[in-house]
Amino acid sequence: MKVGGRLAEFATKKYSIAVPIALLALQFYLLVRPNTAPLDPARAEAADRVAARVADTLGEHAQASWSTAYVKVARLVGDHGDHLRSRIEAALPARVNCHLVTDSVIAELRDATADKAARLGVVNARAADKWKREPIGSLGRALEMARDSGLDLVVYGTVRDFRSLRDFVFLSVDIEVADARSGEPVFASTFREGDEAVFADVSSATLTVESKGLGMRIAGWALFVLLLPICSGGFWSGLLARESNATNAVCLLLLTLLGTLVAWVFMGFWLGTLWRKVALLLAFGVSGTWNLFILGVLERNRVERKYS
Repeated sequence: MKVGGRLAEFATKKYSIAVPIALLALQFYLLVRPNTAPLDPARAEAADRVAARVADTLGEHAQASWSTAYVKVARLVGDHGDHLRSRIEAALPARVNCHLVTDSVIAELRDATADKAARLGVVNARAADKWKREPIGSLGRALEMARDSGLDLVVYGTVRDFRSLRDFVFLSVDIEVADARSGEPVFASTFREGDEAVFADVSSATLTVESKGLGMRIAGWALFVLLLPICSGGFWSGLLARESNATNAVCLLLLTLLGTLVAWVFMGFWLGTLWRKVALLLAFGVSGTWNLFILGVLERNRVERKYS
């Protein structure tokens, strides 16, 4: 059987359109799933050590008074990506006997979606922060969280500095604990790691993650453009049966604009550089060429069936 015949046969299947729809849904998930750029090894080690010291110190401070308490580690001011907070939260149960209250799956997905939307340029950073849980850096906000969530103690604070230069790191964080019963802070300390003389450097971790994400978006877009006219071939064949040049042109334009629109979405709705504009123009050309080929195959098969 000819390739064109196979394409036509697949295109007329009842549920073939579900393939590009499922692919688009998968790409949307990959865009919004939690995908925080990892810390480079030097920063990760520093964060691990500080988190362990925070947990150890809180364990010594808590003694038996926290055994029946409901405790939550709030988002820390300046802790981008929640790297330090997540480590403190993971280390705390082994050092402190308490009821540790963690975020719900919905809250985590909401925060991850907001972060990814800001990184893709769909919304600005200020709007994304409004969607997320606010970091807690003051006693008043910590007590408010405790009242709203029925907590006894809230661990909160501020990351004052976190920078690295190759293998040299400096991390400074203020940690406090608010007691909802007394309305007062019951613990306050500053934890430092590394040499304060370290100058900041640009970590390659974020660039690596973004490069992998770009590759996934390009591959996802290519598969979507390849499959869309094939899987929806039954619909386009019906329009081609009108044997109108204007209708044929509209079919080609709609398919091409849809492929270009998906490319624009994957680019974060942002065309701020010349390269992005060239890339979108290239996506339009590639999509149009492929759609023209597939529509030609569908038309030839339609004519062959009609006069056979």
